[in-house]
This record gives sequence, structure tokens and C-alpha cells, in this order.
Amino acid sequence: LFGACADSRAPAPVARFEAHRDPSDARNAVVRWDFVPGAEGYLIRYGTAPGKLYRSREVRGQREIALHDLDVGTVYFFAIDAFNDAGVTPGTSVAKI
Repeated sequence: LFGACADSRAPAPVARFEAHRDPSDARNAVVRWDFVPGAEGYLIRYGTAPGKLYRSREVRGQREIALHDLDVGTVYFFAIDAFNDAGVTPGTSVAKI
């Protein structure tokens, strides 16, 4: 891979994360996760069905993100991928809010 050392490995998957909708404004949510050793960043994917996580945000150096683009009255699903120079490790669990 370009920019990766021969012994580099993609990070482990994100083991734990949570997503919470803001009770005072349903358009907003906060997603929090545990850091993964060796990850340079995270890709938060979300959408209106588990297999349709078409929206995404890239995050580096943080373990939470606030989202302000949800539709009121719509259920959302979230997954988090970890990445580094060696590759992307897709999240294995999906949260529903």
C-alpha cells in the first residue's frame, strides 16, 4: 500500500461505541467511541437503515462527534470504521437511535 510500511497492519475494529439523540433537539446526536490502538482516525457512517449508511464523517484525534443533520422523526443507524495508513477496518456493530 502507498505510504504503508511492510509490517503495518490495519487497526482493530472499534469495540464499543454509543450514539445518543439530543432530547432537546432531535436533529442533533452525539456519537462516542473507545480509541483503537494504531488507528489514525475514524469514519462515522450513518443512515436510515443498517445496510444504507450513506452519510459519513471523518474524525481524527477525538473520541466523539456531534452531528447536526438528522431528520426529526426518523430512525438512524450508525457504524464506526477505524483506519490508518495500512487500511480501513469496518465496524462490526450498528447502533440505532
